[in-house]
Amino acid sequence: MKLNNITKKYNDNCILDNIELSLTKCGMVFVLGPSGSGKSTLLNILGLLDKDYQGDITIFGETLDKKESSLAYARKNHLGFIFQDFNLINSLTVKENILTSLNISDKPFDEEKYKKTFALLGLDKLENRDVTTLSGGEKQRVAIARAILRNSKIILADEPTGNLDAENTKVIFDTLKEFSKDKLIIVVSHDNDAAQQYADCIITLKNKKTNIVKNDTYLSNPELKNDEVQETSEKSKKWIRRISLNNLKRRKRKLVPLFFISMFSLLFAGMVMGIFSTINNMCFSTNSILETDKYSILKKDDPYLFDQVDGEIVKEVSDNVRLADTVEYYYDSICVMGDSESVYLNHTVIKDDEFFRKRLSDNLNGSFINNDNEVIINQNLSEQLFDSKNSVGKEVTIISNQREYSCKISGVLKVSFNNSQPIIMVSEALSKKFGTDLAKGETVSLVALEGDNENLDMVNTTLDAASPEQKIVSGRMPDNKNEAIISVHQFNRFISLLFSDNNNLLSIEDIRKDLIPDDIKKTLPDKLINVSSSTCTLGKIKIVGIYDCENADDGDVVYINENTFKEFNSPKINRIDIYVYDLSVSDILTKIADDHGHIVEQPTGPAAVTLAVQLQTIIMLLGVICIIIITITCFMIHFSTKMNIKDRIYEVGVIKSLGSDNNSIFRMFINENIIISIITSAAASVLLILISVLNSSFGWLTVNGIPVLTIEWWHIAVIFVLNLIITLLSALKETIKVSRMNIIDALRNKYQ
Repeated sequence: MKLNNITKKYNDNCILDNIELSLTKCGMVFVLGPSGSGKSTLLNILGLLDKDYQGDITIFGETLDKKESSLAYARKNHLGFIFQDFNLINSLTVKENILTSLNISDKPFDEEKYKKTFALLGLDKLENRDVTTLSGGEKQRVAIARAILRNSKIILADEPTGNLDAENTKVIFDTLKEFSKDKLIIVVSHDNDAAQQYADCIITLKNKKTNIVKNDTYLSNPELKNDEVQETSEKSKKWIRRISLNNLKRRKRKLVPLFFISMFSLLFAGMVMGIFSTINNMCFSTNSILETDKYSILKKDDPYLFDQVDGEIVKEVSDNVRLADTVEYYYDSICVMGDSESVYLNHTVIKDDEFFRKRLSDNLNGSFINNDNEVIINQNLSEQLFDSKNSVGKEVTIISNQREYSCKISGVLKVSFNNSQPIIMVSEALSKKFGTDLAKGETVSLVALEGDNENLDMVNTTLDAASPEQKIVSGRMPDNKNEAIISVHQFNRFISLLFSDNNNLLSIEDIRKDLIPDDIKKTLPDKLINVSSSTCTLGKIKIVGIYDCENADDGDVVYINENTFKEFNSPKINRIDIYVYDLSVSDILTKIADDHGHIVEQPTGPAAVTLAVQLQTIIMLLGVICIIIITITCFMIHFSTKMNIKDRIYEVGVIKSLGSDNNSIFRMFINENIIISIITSAAASVLLILISVLNSSFGWLTVNGIPVLTIEWWHIAVIFVLNLIITLLSALKETIKVSRMNIIDALRNKYQ
C-alpha cells in the first residue's frame, strides 16, 4: 500500500499535509502520535473509509479512483478492520458475524481455519452467543477473528486494546503479531510500550507529517504479495437474508412498536374502506330497489305511447349529464301467463352489461338474464303466477300483440320499489323481437274519426297499403303521404258523426253510385281520421276517397299510401330509460326533454329521491374521510419504514466497511421491508376479517339491523398493495440516502 501526496483538510484546517508512505512488506506497523495528531484520520484514509482527501492511494500496484464501487471492491478483497468500538453487527451471533464478513468478501468458509483461530483467541465456546452479551475483550477478539478469517492481506486496527485490561491487551497483540508474518497489520495506538515490543515499523505523526522512527526489522520482512487466488462462495449473498431475518428476530423491542403503528394504521384504513364500500353498496342497492336513478323519456301528449321518441335527445342528455346507462326500446303492455293466472302489465328492458348486473346482483334470487328468452320478475308477480315468492327456473308464456313467447324465469327480485305492483324485466333482444314480429304481420289499428269535436268514435280496423285493386267510387287513390281511403260501409257508418243533420244519411247503393250530395263531397277532403296502432301513431290522415266492397267485413280496412304504410309498420322506439349517477339532474333532464317536445317520468316519488341524495352525500363524506385515513396510513407506514432504516445507519456503516456495495445494501433493506410489509398486511387483514365476522354476529356497527362493515377480497388486496407500495417507496428513498452516507459518519450513528 502506498500513499502519494495525501492531504486531508477539515474546512480550512489541514490535518495531514502531503503524506508520502510506502508499506510494501509484511509485518506489524504502529502509527503513534498524540491525540488530535490525525492518527485515526490517516487510518480511515488507509482503510478507504474516507475519500475526502487529495492525492492517490495505490494497493498492489493499482491506483484507486474515488468511485464508491472501486473503493468497495478494494475493501472487500484486500482490507480487514479491527475497530476500537468493535463494530460488530449486534443482531447476529459471533459465528454469524464471521460468516457475514466472509459472504460479503466472497470468501469461502474454512472450517479448519475457523476452529484454529477461535481456539487461539479463546472464542471456541462463544460462537453461538449474541455479540451483545459479550464483554469488551471478547468483542475485540471477535473483531480480530473476523479480520483474520477474511484472509485479507492488509489489516487495519484502530486502538484495538484501548478499552481492554493488560491481560486481554497481551492476548490481542500476541495474536496480531503471529498473523503479521504473512500480512500487513497497521495499528493505530497510544501504547508506546506495545509498539516498542511488537512493531516491525513505527510511524509517528507530528505537525501533519509522518516520520518513520523504527524500520530496521520491517525492511527485512518479506514482500507483501497479493498472490492468493480469489475463491467465490456460491452463497455469498446469503448474508442479506441472514441479516434481514435476524434483524426481525432480535430487534423486537424496536420493531414491535413500528409494526403495530403500521398494522393499526392499515386496520383502521381497512375498516373505513369496508364501511365506505358497504354504505356505497347500500346506496347502489337503494337506487336499484327504489329506481331513484332512473328517468324515462317519452313523447309529450302521447298517452298511448304510440309516438317515436327522438333518439337525438340521448346525445344532448349525455353532453350535459353523466350517464350510467341508457336503454331505448319499444314499450308496450304484455300478458304473462303462469300456473295460477295471467297478469297484464308493462315490461322493463335491461341490458346485459356490467351496470345492470351489478345493479341487480345483491337484490336477486337466481341469476341474471343470460339468453334472449330469460326474464326477471319480482316476488309480487311470482306469487300471482305461481303462488310462490321464488319461481326461479319456471316457465312463463308472454303474449305481446297476439303472439306468444315461451320464457324462463332466471331470477326473482327480493325487493322492488313498489312491492304491490308486478314487475317483469326482459332482455333488449326479446323486446326488439316483440316490435319486429309485430311489424311483420297484419296491423290492427285504432281509428278515431275527427269532426267538429275530436275523436267522435273509435273502431278497431285493419290498416293496409292501397293498391289498384281497390275500386274507387268517389274521390281518388291515396297517392300522397298521410292520405287514406275508406270503404262505403265505413263512410256510411261515420256519416252521421261527420254531419249533424240526420237527413244526410245515405244508403250503401247511393254511395256506390256516387250519389253523394255536393255539400258532403266538398266537406269530405277536410275531414281527418286519427290512425294509430300499438307500435306508433300516424296522426291525422286525410280521407281522399271511398272504395267499394261486397260486404261490411271486407270493408273493415283503411287503405293508406304504400310508403306511409311501410313507415307505420316499422317497430318504433317509444321509450328511453336513462340511469344517472347524480340524482339532482331532474331539472336539467326536464328542460332538455321539453325542448324536444318530450316529457320525463320517474318511477319513484320525491321522498325516495331525497333519501337517495342524502345517501349520496354520506358517501361523498365517507369518501373524503377514507382518502384522509388512507393518506394518514401512508404517512404512518412511511414513518415506520423510515425509522426502521434510520435505526440501522450504524449497521450499514459496518457492512460497507466490510466491502459491501450499495446494491447489496439496497437489496437487504428491500427484502427486509417486503417481509415486514407482508407480515403487517396479513395481521391487519386477519383482524379485519375477524372484526367483520364479529360485527355480523353481534351487530356492533349496524343500521336498522344491517351490518355496515363488511370486508371483501378487494379490501384485503388494497391493504397488501398499498402497504407494499408505500413501504417500497419509503424504503427506496431512505435506503438510497443511507447507502450514500460516508462510512465514518454512519459508524458514528451507533444506536444499537
